This record gives sequence, structure tokens and C-alpha cells, in this order.
Amino acid sequence: MPQSPLEFSKRAESDWSLDPSEASNLDPELIRSVPLEICLAGWGKHFRTSGVAQGRGEYELSQVTDHIDDFLSHDWKTSRFDKVLAMLWTFNCWAALVSSTLVSCLTGVLRIYANSDLGNHWWPVCFGYLAYGFTLCFWQRIRSCFWKSRQVFLDRLCISQEDEALKRQGILGLPSFLHRSQRLTILWSSEWSSRLWCVFELATFLSRDSWHHKHQKHQKQQKHQKHQKHRLSKGKPIQFVPVKMGSVLLLQSLCLISLSFTHAVMLDILNPQYVSGVRQLLFQFYMVTFGILAVIVALFLPSFIYIGQGIIRELAELPAQLKSFRVQDVKCFCCTNHHREPNTGETLPCDRVLVHRMLARWFGKTSDEDDFAYVERFNKLVREELSIVVLSDGTLRFSDAVKVAWSVTIPWISDFIPWWADSDLTGFSWFRWFLRGFMLWSYNGIVMLAWMCMCGILWKLSLAFLDRVPRCILMVAHVAALLGFAILIWLPFRWWYVTTDELSLLPLVPYSATVLLTIGLFRCQSAGKLASHAALQQERLEQPEQEVSPTSPTSPTSPTSPREEVFVEPPALLVAAVCRTPADRATLLELYSKHVLEAKKVLSDFALRAWSPVAAQSSAEEFAQQLLPTALRMTKRQPAASAVSFPSMVGSVHLDLSAHAKELLETAPEKLKDKDRRLLGRSLVKDVAKASSSTALLAVAESWAELVKKAGKVDEKQAALQALAELASHLPVLEDASMVAKLIDPKGPLAKVAAEDANEELLGCTQAFASRKPHPVTGMG
Repeated sequence: MPQSPLEFSKRAESDWSLDPSEASNLDPELIRSVPLEICLAGWGKHFRTSGVAQGRGEYELSQVTDHIDDFLSHDWKTSRFDKVLAMLWTFNCWAALVSSTLVSCLTGVLRIYANSDLGNHWWPVCFGYLAYGFTLCFWQRIRSCFWKSRQVFLDRLCISQEDEALKRQGILGLPSFLHRSQRLTILWSSEWSSRLWCVFELATFLSRDSWHHKHQKHQKQQKHQKHQKHRLSKGKPIQFVPVKMGSVLLLQSLCLISLSFTHAVMLDILNPQYVSGVRQLLFQFYMVTFGILAVIVALFLPSFIYIGQGIIRELAELPAQLKSFRVQDVKCFCCTNHHREPNTGETLPCDRVLVHRMLARWFGKTSDEDDFAYVERFNKLVREELSIVVLSDGTLRFSDAVKVAWSVTIPWISDFIPWWADSDLTGFSWFRWFLRGFMLWSYNGIVMLAWMCMCGILWKLSLAFLDRVPRCILMVAHVAALLGFAILIWLPFRWWYVTTDELSLLPLVPYSATVLLTIGLFRCQSAGKLASHAALQQERLEQPEQEVSPTSPTSPTSPTSPREEVFVEPPALLVAAVCRTPADRATLLELYSKHVLEAKKVLSDFALRAWSPVAAQSSAEEFAQQLLPTALRMTKRQPAASAVSFPSMVGSVHLDLSAHAKELLETAPEKLKDKDRRLLGRSLVKDVAKASSSTALLAVAESWAELVKKAGKVDEKQAALQALAELASHLPVLEDASMVAKLIDPKGPLAKVAAEDANEELLGCTQAFASRKPHPVTGMG
């Protein structure tokens, strides 16, 4: 009796990889990490996307370890500079803020004892900004000089990419890496959730006992305590880092720093001591200031808003992506390239099979009646757990906003320390005077917090218009709205501060109002997260125990019938695992031929398409005796259903097809006759022509020439002529002069048919072949 695909997968396991028991007991010498400063070296040179092959000596950069601080999960299509900026912000920002604070305070103290010229100018503030920028870029290297380096896992550096045996051990040993990792850090981009290995890393993290048991325990508690506030599973956390957020936050910092410096320059140029008694000049002073501020902001705001709109759009689509997440739909390098290394042509083992076998081991249950129930069980877990992380970290967090505001505001403390120290006031008068100065120093930071929150609100509002309104118009409106908002909340405080006595606390009114406004804006943003969180919680409570298998007709993500679904997804995942030996391939062909011959048309096409890995690894004898007869029998039985899959399967064969060229091309004229299948017919002719000798192809041409003569219907004759033209355009360059003579002989099959039927395209193909010049229609040369 034929075995199921899952049984084949288990059977092939020993041929494909390590023993399963070794997956969680990886050799300690292979558990490696790399210092974070090496990952960031060369502005992320190890994240370069010009080929993911491991460079010489990169594996030696890692070191054996029993402790990993962060497991970095990322995709290789995202820009390395985006990743570096996100990592700099994530891992170095707090250290940069502390260093900026210390340098700024020290500068302020030194200015007290400096000469009067230095003490009265604002440019020493630059020391705080320089300390911030230097530490942000190089903190990990500074840290390694005094403390232990932060250890991270980066797949390219910690798993050998050159030794296939070590690579398989490292991949299967991912549970060992994650067991020693304190946190999973997801460098998220729009490509992340569609990449197979990214999903596998998340699966490995979620599959650990500490997660799995607590997740089940939490679900049971929900049934009895529905009012209890949901909390993410305890244990080692997941950190969700949108890679574009680093660029947005740094651009925002530059924009706000430019505002601060421009205002300081204007204060220096139009010194208030010369106009303090002339109120009518205040209006002119601030209008000039705002004009210059607007010009400076225009240099940064367009880029800042453009990038922000893009990342908010991606983040807005993320919940929908997670809701419809299916591990069956993710992409992998081997399957995308038909299990052939693009540069060398070597056969690649199917990574998808390995991943699904591990998922079956981690998320499968012995009580499962359906072999593929583990798939939907894992899909459900990803949708639930990752959705919570996204709700927490997927938008502008208050902590990130505070970091930006602090980084911009704190260096100016060096300008206020000597000013506070120079006062002759005492007692409550000094306190009132100091409080006014503190409000003056910190107010810019409060405005920046409110401004950043308003940015997020405007970005979300613009989502509804991105597809209907030109983006340049949205950017202009966005800039105008942000500048208007900044002026409305900044001008009242500045006006009251300048126009009141130096001991007056009236500026406390607009200051307090702005603080309350900022808190309210962030609370509204948090309320939106809580509402989404509550909706997710309610959805869990309504269906706490429901597990929909991928073959269930009630599955919202499975539009096909149960029987079809088994062959729509699993063959592409499992076929490569069972084509390691001739016996496995023969049994698989027997199993699939039976299903295809009995199944519906759609199922027939999907099952044939899943044969590509079998065709790629079949020997000449297997192809001639087993694969080809079965495939031809099925194409004759259901020609419409095999229109796509048969050419695809033939294109995967890496054998000399000369002996079978006539059989393989038997259906080509029929496909070329149908305009909907014409491209498939051309693909079939091209693939067979590339893999066949000139003698065999000329024999096919002669048979088609006879077909043209005998064809009674015009469409049949035209189809044969098109097949001849297509074959002529893909014939290999012939070194044998006699073969060339046969092809271009005026009395030969091609020229004769072309002359009789006045087929100019066919005649042009033969003439172009003879002269080795590209044909204007086919491009053949």
C-alpha cells in the first residue's frame, strides 16, 4: 500500500540530515556567537546583500559560547544600512544619551570657570551633540574595551556556510542557539514574514517548552478569568524592531537639532537685550525666526515624512499579513531557484522539507488524525503571539520619543548651568527664577514629544489618501500641518516668557497645557493599541480551543477542498525529501500517478508540478522507464490540467533528451495552437531544444513537416508551422556542416514547408540560422 507523503518525509530523514535527537543536543563547539561590534563593523558589511554566500574567514569571527544576549532574525533582501541604523538605535541609544548628559553637564561646569567670551556663547553645546553621535556609532567598541562585549547570533557568521555537514548541524541545532539566547530580536521589514528561515527561527523560539507550556496554561486561564488583562507569555522576550524606524527617528533628531540651532543663532543675531524695551520689535523678531526655521526644516522634513509614510504603510499592513499568515506561503532560496545553485548549477537540498519536518516534530501531536495539523497549529500560534509583540513595538513608542527629545534637549543644559550659577537671587525668588529657566530649557523637549506624536497621527491619517492623492501633495500638506502645530504650541509659551517679569510664573500656564496635551496625545495612541489588543483578546476568548487543520473545509485560509489541499501544499514541501533514492522516486511516482488519474483537473496539475524535484534528480533510466511514460499517460488523460505542469516538469530535467524529443514535443503543436497556452508551448519547445541533439531535433522537424502536409484543417496546419518556427529559433548552433545543409537545404523539410505555405516567419528563422544573425521575431542568432 502506498505510504503517505509524511511517511516518506520521515523515511527520507536519515538520508537528508542528522538524527533528530541531535537537534537539541548540538556539539558545544558549534554553539557560537559573535560580538555585536563585529556585526556593526564596516557599517554592516556582514549584512551586505551582494550574495549571501559566506566570505572567507567570516565563520572564524564567531566564537564558542554558552551565552547569547540577542538572537538576530532578519531577511537578506532588506538594505544593510537600514538594519545598521535600527541596531544602532536599539543597542546604543541609552549609552549615547548618558554620555551626552555627562559631557553636557561637564561642559556647563567648565564654562562657569571659563572666560566670559566662552561663557556667553552657545557653540560649546556642540560637545554634547558630538558625544551623542560618537557614542551612538561606536558604543559597542567602547564597551568592549572596558566590559564584556554583547554577544549576538547572526546566521551568516555563526553557522558555517561552506561546509554542508556543519551547516545542517547548525540549522538543526537552532533550538540550542535559542536556548542560550536571552532575547529574540526581529529586524522586521515587509519581506521578513515571507522568508522561510525567518519563520523557522520564530518557530524554534516559540516551540521551546517554556513558551509552549505557558501558552497552553494561559489559554486555560482565559476560560475561567475572561476579565483578566492579557499579558504576553513570560520568559525570554521577543523584541520587534522595524528596520525603517531607525532612519525615521534619526531624521527626526536631525530635524529637531536644526530647529534648536537655528533658534539659537537667531537669538544671537537679534539679541533680546537690544529690543527688550521695544515691544513692537518682538513681532518682527519672531517672524524672521520662524521664516528661517521653516527654511531649515524644509531640508529635512520631506525626507523624514516620505520615509515615515512608507514605514507606517508597511506597519499598517502588518496586522493583515499576520492575520492571514501561512507558513505554506513563505519563500525560500532553493525552491525559488528550482533547487539549483544559480551560479554553479549544483543541486540544492530543499530547505522547506527540513523546516516542515521540524515543525511537525515541535507542533505535531500523536493524537492528530491529520498528518498536517501541525501546520495550522503553528500558523495560529504565530498570529497570536507575534500580533501582541507588534501591538507593543510596531509603532512609535513613548520611550523612543523620549529618547529623541532627550537627545536634542539635554546638550543645551551646558548653556543653562553657567546662567543659573551667575544669579544673585536667593530663597524663593531664586527658585522662581530657576523654575522659569528650567521651563525654558525643557519646553523644547515637551514640544518635540507632542510634535512626534502628531507626526504619527498625520502619518496614519495619510494612509487613506496615499492611493488617491499624489504623494507630493500629501507631503506639502503634512509639512504645513506640522509647522502650524509646532507654532501653535511653541509661540504662546515663548511670548509669555519674553513679555513677563523674570520672576513671574505665568509661563507655567502654557507649559502645563502643553504637557497635558502631550500626555493626552500619547494616551490616545496607547488607547488605540489597547483597543486592538482587546479585539485580539476577544477573538481568542471566542475560539480558545479551536484548531483548524490546513485540510479542513472550515479553514478561512483554505479555499480548496480537503483532498485538494493535501496536494496543493504538501507535495511542493515533501517531494524533494523523498527523491533521494531510486526506490523512493519509483514509489512516489506510483502514488502520485494513482491520485492524479483519479483526481480533478486542478489536483492533477498541482501534483504534476510537484514532480520537478523528482525530474531534476532522476537518472536517464528512471526518466525513460518510469517518469516519462507516467507523465505522458497523465497528460493524455487530462491535457488541459497538465498545460502548466508538464512544461515545468520538463524544464527541470537535467538529462540528454535527444532520445525522447519526439515524444516530449508531441503535444507542442496543440499547445501553440491555443493562444492561452502558446507561451507554455514555446517554453516546452525551448527546454527540449536545449537538452537535445541537432539530429533529434531535425527528426522532429521532419515529422512536423509531414504533419503540415497531411493536416486537413487550417488551424492544425498553422499550429504545426508555428511549432516548426519555434523549433528553428531554438536549435543549437550546429558544428556539423552536413546538419546545417540539411536544415537550410531548399529541398529540406523546413524550407520546403515554408515555401509551400508562404510562412515568412519560418523562412526567416531558417535563413537567420544559416547566417547566424538574430531573427527580428525570435531573436535567434
